[in-house]
Amino acid sequence: MTEEKAKNKKGKKQDYIFKMITIGDQATGKTCCINRYTDGQFSDANVSTMGVGSVVKYITHKEKSIKL
Repeated sequence: MTEEKAKNKKGKKQDYIFKMITIGDQATGKTCCINRYTDGQFSDANVSTMGVGSVVKYITHKEKSIKL
């Protein structure tokens, strides 16, 4: 990360940015688990994800802004 903190869409500076990937066998619930964490909703009737899916979640921990 550069010295200047990254900004989210609202213009707020992020203290940390983490990028994560989830890999595994097909039809094991990877997308469902990610959606549960980011959106707070779980659906066991998702359509198969073809290729790559991308989501963003902003959290605050110990007064630090974190982009996941």
